[in-house]
Amino acid sequence: MGFFVRSSKIILADSQAALRDCAAKALAVAEDMRVVAHCADLDRMYRAIADFPDSIVMFAASLQPDLTRLQILLETTGSRGIAIVEDHDSAEAYLEMGFSGVVFRSENGSTLVDCVHRVAVGDFWIPPQLMQPEPSEQAVVGPHVRERLTPNQRRLLSRVAIGLCMRLRVGVGERMRPFGTA
Repeated sequence: MGFFVRSSKIILADSQAALRDCAAKALAVAEDMRVVAHCADLDRMYRAIADFPDSIVMFAASLQPDLTRLQILLETTGSRGIAIVEDHDSAEAYLEMGFSGVVFRSENGSTLVDCVHRVAVGDFWIPPQLMQPEPSEQAVVGPHVRERLTPNQRRLLSRVAIGLCMRLRVGVGERMRPFGTA
């Protein structure tokens, strides 16, 4: 899946140096990504978010950040958050809090890169394990409308519908950003 985006600044926050290094190597494959900070603890992560606004912050859930504080800091700096969770942890909680994505620690490097690319363009990343099967075209668009749409328009309509569902899952209120804002 190819995305064209400006260079993305990445902040990696995990208490395990080996895992930060592995993630950095996986992300280095993509020319449009630059790791600007490696953070071993919460204080360093919070400082890095303030020092590098408009970044994508990949943080390990094992750091146990105050999620409300982190979400507010991300919003005020124009940054987006991706939680790295253990395979047995719940990913839904982070998506419901309004974070842009969740990856399981066992994911491979290409999945990590795909996640960051998706988040960089303002989209959400849902782990493949949580994805529900796509609804049939009949359920999404009526037959009389579907006949007039090109395959690209149908794909776009499907993605818009998924995006709207994700916005509704986040919840209504202060945490929900208006459409079209990062």
